[in-house]
Amino acid sequence: MEGLRQSNKGFTLVEICVVLVLFSILATTTTLGLIGWQHESTYRTQEDNAEMIYMAARNKIAQLRANNVLGDFSGWGSKGSNNTVTIISESTSQNYYYALASKGDYQNYNSGSMNDPDKQKSSLVFELINDYIADKGILNGNIAILYDEDGTIYTVYFSDRTEISFSGADGLDKKENREYTKLYDNMIGVYSCE
Repeated sequence: MEGLRQSNKGFTLVEICVVLVLFSILATTTTLGLIGWQHESTYRTQEDNAEMIYMAARNKIAQLRANNVLGDFSGWGSKGSNNTVTIISESTSQNYYYALASKGDYQNYNSGSMNDPDKQKSSLVFELINDYIADKGILNGNIAILYDEDGTIYTVYFSDRTEISFSGADGLDKKENREYTKLYDNMIGVYSCE
């Protein structure tokens, strides 16, 4: 009967706990990495859409200039209200016009119900980019376009997550605060000619 010894092989409670702790650490880091990757991917999409809108607006301005029908661009910008924002660089400070379009404005623009003075500034956004944007779903996002009197497009902001405003606080500052962390945290993509 010596050959029939009982075997006590198996995992101890300590070994099981160690495996569970290691597994939970691995699962946590993987989950956090995926969440970070998703956040970064979403922000890059916002920036790509801002660039697409910027190029569409520049193409429209080039078309108007080529046809010699650009006229006084500042008159376009003062539809509804005279919105200006101050851009401060190292050596100068200059005022620019801005036009904002919020979620839902594109549907109003298509239905012709943009008669409200507050909404007329939104129509500028769509007049500039509608012809040059293939994916019309982008136009349902929040869009801000900064430009000057001669029709030069300065900066485009885009977000399908956050309302864009130039009111300070949670929005962008009147002095055009472009802190990366603020834009990144609020999912506001930006593209500029700089």
